[in-house]
Parts: sequence; C-alpha cells; structure tokens
Amino acid sequence: MERNKEISIILRHDDLVFNRQVLIYFSLLLIIPFSSLTSHTVITVPPTLILFFIGFFLLLIFSKRICITNTMIISLVSIFYFLLTQSLIGAPFVRYMGVIFAIGYYVIVVAFGYQLYPEQRIRLATKLVNFSAIILLVECAWRLTHPNSNYAIFEGSGDVRWIYQYKFGGLMYMDSNAVAIHIIIILFFIYYLEIEQGERWTKTKLLFLILLILTFSRAGWIGGLLGWVYIRFLRKQSPGFYLINSVFLLVSFFLFYKFYLENRIESDLSLQSKLEIISNVYRYLSDASFQEILFGIGFSNSSERLGIYAHNFFMVFLIESGVIGLLLMIFLLIQFVLTTKRKALFIIIPFLITTLSSTITFMPFLYVAMALIFLLEKSKTKNLEFKAHEN
Repeated sequence: MERNKEISIILRHDDLVFNRQVLIYFSLLLIIPFSSLTSHTVITVPPTLILFFIGFFLLLIFSKRICITNTMIISLVSIFYFLLTQSLIGAPFVRYMGVIFAIGYYVIVVAFGYQLYPEQRIRLATKLVNFSAIILLVECAWRLTHPNSNYAIFEGSGDVRWIYQYKFGGLMYMDSNAVAIHIIIILFFIYYLEIEQGERWTKTKLLFLILLILTFSRAGWIGGLLGWVYIRFLRKQSPGFYLINSVFLLVSFFLFYKFYLENRIESDLSLQSKLEIISNVYRYLSDASFQEILFGIGFSNSSERLGIYAHNFFMVFLIESGVIGLLLMIFLLIQFVLTTKRKALFIIIPFLITTLSSTITFMPFLYVAMALIFLLEKSKTKNLEFKAHEN
C-alpha cells in the first residue's frame, strides 16, 4: 500500500500560555462524541452540527497547523462533487449538506486529531462510545414508551406486525432501522477497541446488544450477527475465501427465498416494501435520462420518483447522486479499509449488511469512527506521530 504523505499547513507561529494540545482536545470533544447527537424529528438543524461549527472554530483558533494527508483526497473530491452537482440539480439544501458535513467530519477529525497524543485519541474514542450509549438508551426508551397507534391493531392477534408500533416515531429517527444502523456502527467500533486497542467493554457491549434487539430491525440483527461472525472467524481470511463464500451465500439466499420467503411476502410489510423498491428502481433506470443516471436526481428525491424511498445504501447513492456519486462512496469505503490495514472492516461489513435493507445519509458518527480508527492505527507508528515540541 502506498505510504501516506502529509502536508502541514502552518496557521500561526505564536505561542499560547495554555497547553495547545489540551485546547485542541477539548475542541474535538465538541465534535467527536456529539457526532452521535443527531435529530431528524425534533429540530431542523441537528444539534451535532451546531457543536461541530463551534468546535471547528475553536480548532482554527488554537491550532498552529492543519495536517493534510492523501487519505483525505477522496473525501474532499466527494464533498466538492456533492456540493456542485446537488446544488445544480436543485436538491433540498438540508439533505445534501447533511451528506457533505458527514464526510467533512472525517476530514476535520483527521486534520486536527493528528496533533493529539495517542492517549488523547483513546479518550476521545471512549467519550464517543459512552455518549452514544446514553443518547441511544434515551432514544430506545422514548420509542418503546410512545408506540405508534397505527399498528396497535396487530397486537395480541398473533400477527408479527405488532412490532411496527415500536419501530417508528423516535426522538432522533423516524424509523428504528436507522437506530439499528447507528447502534451497529458504535457497537463494532467497540469490538475494534477491544481487540486492537486492548480496551474492555463487556457491560457496554451488552447494553448495545439489548438496544439492537429492541429496535426490532431484522436488518440490524442480521448485520450484527454476520459482523460478529466476520470478527470471530473470518477476519484473517484471504480474498478468495470471501469470493467463494459470497457465491455460496447468494445461492443459499435464492433457495431460501424460493422455498420459504416467497410464501410469506404477502403478510410482511417490510418484505413487500423491499420488493417494491427493486421493481421501482428497475423501472426508474429504464426511463431515466443519461444525465440522471450519471449525476442523480438529488438527495431525498427518490421518494418522488420511485413512490417509495430507495432505502438501500447503494440504491440511494445510485439514484440520488448518480453513478459518479455511488462510485465515490465505494472508493471512500475502500480507502478507509486500505488506510487502516483492513481494521475499518470491523464496522464496514456489518454496516453494509444492515444498510442493504435501510439507510440514512447523515451519519457523522460513521466518518468519526473511521477517522478515529485511522488515527489510532497511526498511533502505533511512531515516525508518523507529531511530537509535543512541534505543537
């Protein structure tokens, strides 16, 4: 793998009375842990963005330099692409800026987090996990104590659809599938911290597992199970092993669908919606113009064109940001894997499995987790560390 190159952009030469690294650490405290404090229902602007701007402003004041690495290239190109094309398309400003700011979290955390000591990086990772546990616990409590009455008619009849009254109407997310995605990312970040950084999170893992179960998200459950299988048994296997097993899984799924799932679709709202999406996406691609296929129709606009939100992570970016946008996201995920020596797969594998059924585009906690894994891995390489006297 190509060696990461770094460029330090000097911002100032003056010295502060206080320890500069401590000030940078506290500025990043406003950005990293609070990346989990999103809201799509209570207020229009997620509070995490307000804190992001405050933290970023303080970082510009306190930092003497910004470290630019080649790991940021795809992120910066993606930000420019989405900003240019989505504004020209006329996509809702809040929606596409959410995607841009989410990716921006990776750039900012890496650019300024490079100046921190390894133990400070670990503390920030710990804060992210602990704060996420608190707000996801509150989210779960609210959703379970405020059931959606539209689905209460199924309760007590032996109909599995009773779970839908507990899947909608949360504080942060309208759909508990989105909560499951959030939980999956933090939960498998915990697995990374345990295995690679020597941390111990037994009680916290148990809490996140309970929260995942209570989302009633089958996609989340499958993503969590297969993510655990990858970590426990498959982490060190060769690419050929994954290719052979991917074919095996596809054949197994086809047989499962043909002999079991096909007969259950009529009574399953979720499965019906997934099949409807596949059909509508095929129809859309058949009728879409070359420009729409290349650049997309704008974030959140898939509902209008398909009659239903695209849900699937890949389909959302394909339809709403075009082939170019989807390729940039795929390249970005590949870059995360390569620059962390495959450690990003702790999160990316269960994340992609979960988001095959449902997805969200504003996920700053995903990019923060990727940035922290990158920084923590670099902490193991002394020659890439900034020395205290250089700050």
